[in-house]
Amino acid sequence: MPYIEIEVRRSRTFVPPEANGIAASWRGIATEIRGVAGGLRVLGSALEADWAGNARNAFIQEFSSVPGEVDGCAELLDSLAGLVESITVTEWETVTERIWQTEVASTN
Repeated sequence: MPYIEIEVRRSRTFVPPEANGIAASWRGIATEIRGVAGGLRVLGSALEADWAGNARNAFIQEFSSVPGEVDGCAELLDSLAGLVESITVTEWETVTERIWQTEVASTN
């Protein structure tokens, strides 16, 4: 029987097992950051109600964007978590396969 053995390269693509855990950790941190942003909003509202005049205006001007910037950090972490979950790795391996070699007619 004309069997021959040849070496063949095969690929295997997968998401690394640690990717989901890393992404979940980053999403957990993003949730905590959103809580901090919410706390800043509450604090800012409480301070705004008690103040008047130039001090209040200066505070509002400097502070008003801070909670949104903190939320932006949480959004970035969520986005990066999605990227981590979509990372794929390709491993290549060489295996030996036994195949049937058809007989070739001689042209002599």
